[in-house]
Amino acid sequence: MFGNLFKKKDPIEKFWQYFIDHEKKLYNLREDDIEKIYGDLYRLINKVNNQLTFSTPVALINGKREFTIKASSI
Repeated sequence: MFGNLFKKKDPIEKFWQYFIDHEKKLYNLREDDIEKIYGDLYRLINKVNNQLTFSTPVALINGKREFTIKASSI
């Protein structure tokens, strides 16, 4: 009955859920939102693996927002 009540959500699931929950904000990215959104994404991706980083341009490309994930070269 209480098995899932205290179960932590998988960090990968939480990371991708952020995109679902904030789809409109991410698509219509405003300069005022960048610091908060990027900070949220950084914290979430860091919980998946602290060797990962991401980049995304502010401008849309062919009506889409490109999002790139890469491994750090540390």
